[in-house]
Amino acid sequence: MRDYSEEQQNVHNALIDLLNKQSLYRDEKGKGRCKKRSKSINSSDLSKLSINEINLTVKVIVDFLNLTGGSIGDYNLYELLQSYLLDTDKRKAINEIIKI
Repeated sequence: MRDYSEEQQNVHNALIDLLNKQSLYRDEKGKGRCKKRSKSINSSDLSKLSINEINLTVKVIVDFLNLTGGSIGDYNLYELLQSYLLDTDKRKAINEIIKI
């Protein structure tokens, strides 16, 4: 039987390869902006993510859901994810609101 962590790593690698083939996920020199991670990160590592990594993640969500943008009307996925992942106090407040 295949190890879930191995399967998860394979999916991660394939997804990063796919995204980096798309022009929206390349920098001005044509280099892919999505970076492969050699192992899964856990909750203690989330606060180490950069704002650029979080914003790129929002772009993936926008593309997956076929939204017109990550900041639409009173929805702002950029600020939400930045606050949730990088600010402990805001994360606690959000968790309380949604009863986690």
